[in-house]
Amino acid sequence: MFSRNRFQLLLRCLHLVNNKNTPQRNSEFYDPSAWFKPIVEHANMVFKRYLTPKRELSIDESLIGTKARTVMTQYIPSKSSKFGIKLWMLVEAATGYIIHFLPYRGKRYDPIPNNETQGCNVVFKLLRSAGLLGKWFHVFCDNFFTSISLTTRLYTENTYLNGTIRKNRHLPRLMKEANPNANQSVFARRGPLLCCAFRERPNRKVVRFVSTFHNGIHNQNEKPSLAISYNQNMGGVDLNDMMCGIYEDKRKTNTMWKRVAINIFHRMLLNAYILYKYNTDENQQISRYEFIVCIIESLANEHRQHR
Repeated sequence: MFSRNRFQLLLRCLHLVNNKNTPQRNSEFYDPSAWFKPIVEHANMVFKRYLTPKRELSIDESLIGTKARTVMTQYIPSKSSKFGIKLWMLVEAATGYIIHFLPYRGKRYDPIPNNETQGCNVVFKLLRSAGLLGKWFHVFCDNFFTSISLTTRLYTENTYLNGTIRKNRHLPRLMKEANPNANQSVFARRGPLLCCAFRERPNRKVVRFVSTFHNGIHNQNEKPSLAISYNQNMGGVDLNDMMCGIYEDKRKTNTMWKRVAINIFHRMLLNAYILYKYNTDENQQISRYEFIVCIIESLANEHRQHR
């Protein structure tokens, strides 16, 4: 399509903001995400415009791997990259389609309101920004976000929640001390809030769930319905990361914002392909690789005609 030198020149000249108008690090108005903020705002705007998601939503964190020196760099040992820029993501559980995402800028620039946990703050911020709060969507999140207060507040805002919860999160005494046998469950209910302690196998730890959507009715020696539903719908963000990583080139760069911008480009391509599958007959769909090639050729068509 064009020479390597031309591609490297375009990549070197890639900018999203005017550096002269961006507050510098010693300024009180400094924002570490300012260099890629326009692409984040544009992506969030178009993601919500073209898809009304299914009822099941998944909230989790994602990591854009980079070792660039910035106050935004986080260390998450459970991720393959370990170091990078953290994103809070709200996705459609079934497809991994991103509805809204927020970069985490660190404690200094994203302070937590008083009497509120970070997980609770993130969940409400994502749902409000996406315009999905109060519409009886069903949110799934892990034990970093889940708490009794969050579950109760969401239900008063006409939103269901299902998630695992840590033992030290103000649980009823029955749930804290529950020690069921293998493939057994212990339930406790207060109004719409249902708590469950479940052990899948003898060598596994007890897992505790909370839900405002499910009931405690289940067959003996079977996994409870809220645990089955959690396993089916919690992996939306991991699905998006996996699918995005297949074709992402992971281009090395010392510039933090450029690494984030390229990653967001890939996520926009993935969202576009999910929309394409939603609106195309299954017998006429092309592969994701062919879809990406078609987009690249259409973008480069003007340059190719000129040559």
